Amino acid sequence: MPLSVHVATWMGVLPLAWLFALSLRGKDHEPQWWWLALAFAVSWAADETALQFPKPDRWWLTFIFPISQTTIVTRVLWSQRRTFIVLGVLVAAALLAVAWEGVRGPDVILYSVACLCIVGIVWLRPELSFRLRLCLLVYFGLGLIAWLAHAEWIHEHPHGTAPTWWPYQGARLAGLLLFCWAVMKPGPSLRMVR
Repeated sequence: MPLSVHVATWMGVLPLAWLFALSLRGKDHEPQWWWLALAFAVSWAADETALQFPKPDRWWLTFIFPISQTTIVTRVLWSQRRTFIVLGVLVAAALLAVAWEGVRGPDVILYSVACLCIVGIVWLRPELSFRLRLCLLVYFGLGLIAWLAHAEWIHEHPHGTAPTWWPYQGARLAGLLLFCWAVMKPGPSLRMVR
């Protein structure tokens, strides 16, 4: 496995590592920031698990991690009742995606719904700090655009090396670095809405 693949996999833990480093320096953050960092780490867990399977059998994980990642972010940013609604929408999107596309290639239906849910929540929560909003919009909004291009490339060229992989990983990395920047000046409290 190329080093670049391992770097792309492990960058998902960057927010957790950053929060841990800050806490060692005496800069503690609300639990909600840790939950958001954990949501980013979900992609690391899915990527590491996927690398244990033959390439054609890896795609089923793209139906698990968007649901858990989006549910965590939604619960931090929205009420519990609305989180259950979003979870229901995600499960319905996953079932539709499996029925429509199967599990032998990159998912676009569930991933699009998951990312658009978070972009919508950010849009509806203007009181969030600018830095956090920017982080989430880059990671999930720009990341979605890059993922759609990447998935299209893979569908068209299933055996070739995808040049679209780097822009997708770049969007993810930019969002993760923006999270680290947002944590430096967290802004308004991220208290969970009841």
